[in-house]
Amino acid sequence: MKMHSTVFAALNVALGIAGLLGAGSIAITLVFGGAITGITGQPTAAASMIAVGIFTTGLVLALSIPCLVLGVMILKRGHWSRGLGLTATIVDLVNFPIGTVIGGYGLWIAQRDQR
Repeated sequence: MKMHSTVFAALNVALGIAGLLGAGSIAITLVFGGAITGITGQPTAAASMIAVGIFTTGLVLALSIPCLVLGVMILKRGHWSRGLGLTATIVDLVNFPIGTVIGGYGLWIAQRDQR
């Protein structure tokens, strides 16, 4: 089961890093794109793009940062790894579609650990 825990933690770290990169891409595209749109004389469209960009970036960061932190902490293997793994699983299940698969894997690991 040690191997499965390590794979689960590595997947969480990878998901967290991918989310951080995605949040950066969203921020650059929508926020700066909205600013450029505002310069061209369309303030309503610019405000909408900036608001959607900030909200989406915040949502992606809210799902990615816990995955990254929890993945690193599980890799360190403290006595709290089991509880932390369950917390990571819950966060992953919300992160559709890839996080849901990783969360299901985490639940499988937790279920196998109880035997």
